[in-house]
Amino acid sequence: DSVVAAILDGAHPLKALRDHRGMTQAELAKSSGTSAVYISQIERGDRHAGRKLRAKLAKVLRVEADLLESARG
Repeated sequence: DSVVAAILDGAHPLKALRDHRGMTQAELAKSSGTSAVYISQIERGDRHAGRKLRAKLAKVLRVEADLLESARG
């Protein structure tokens, strides 16, 4: 699966799932009530999404919120 391959190659799970759904950072941000800059920071590992935002992102991406956790710490 392309999502698993992207994550194994080092992509943040949020980016892999967003790409899989064919969404831009701006589209995901608008749908989840945050900014594209914040989405970018999460995907780069500079920031972490809190529990509430993870739940919103998961709903938009149609996945379980736990799948949006990065193993990179």
